[in-house]
Order: sequence, then structure tokens, then C-alpha cells
Amino acid sequence: MWTKCSGRDAKALEKVIASSIRMKAAVVNKDERETGLRMILNLGHTVGHRFGSATEYKAMLHGEGGGVGHGGVGCGWRASGGRSALIQFERLESLIHLYGPLPPLKLRATKIVAATGSDKKNVGGVRRFVLPVGIGDAAWWRM
Repeated sequence: MWTKCSGRDAKALEKVIASSIRMKAAVVNKDERETGLRMILNLGHTVGHRFGSATEYKAMLHGEGGGVGHGGVGCGWRASGGRSALIQFERLESLIHLYGPLPPLKLRATKIVAATGSDKKNVGGVRRFVLPVGIGDAAWWRM
């Protein structure tokens, strides 16, 4: 399926997009006010969108940064330890790269972390991140 999607096969893309919409709708229906489960839809958002803002959207656009973060490439460093986690992260990263090369970034981690301070999901000055802990599994981290 992923090979067909990366080849821009219309039927395969339609199937994946429709499935994604159904999954997202199911999560939203279970948690309309984003008090728990729905937070998983922010996987990688905080870090990913900061790639764009930290470069003033010159090296990476808002959507590109979000895509990188949502795919786990931007936040894979926080995945739980061990060989299994590394294999899962590499699998997520390879799926992102099937869609084409990512813009090169030359940013310091401190600049990205500083940019996360203005994220709308922060509560009381505490940064909140949804990060992968495995394929199909995510967790909230506070900083």
C-alpha cells in the first residue's frame, strides 16, 4: 500500500486518506473537548511545527515541519529505549522519506526547544509534547 501511495496512486491515496479521516473522527467523537485521548492527535505537532517557525518558514514551511513532526522524525529521539524502539523509529522515518526528500535543516536543538515555549498546547508555562513510544502508541511528556 505504501509503495502505491508514494507513487501517487489515486485509489491507494484515497483509501489511506479515508481511513485516516475515520480514525481521527473516532478519536474526536470519544474526546470532543481534548481532555485525554484526543491529545494523541497532536503527535509530533509541538516539535514539528517549530522547525518551520525557527527558520522563519524559509528552510521549512509550516506544513513540512508538521509533517516531519507528526511522522515522528522530529521527535523520534524521545521514543522509549532499546533496539525495538530504534527499529520502530527507523520504520517511521523510512515511511516519511518515501514521499520525497526533506529540506535540510541546520538548527540547534536549543533553538527548537526555545520555540516550543510559545505552543498553544502549553499549560501554565509547562511545555506538553505527544511523542511516539512505539508504532501505534504515543504518550504525553511534560517539560
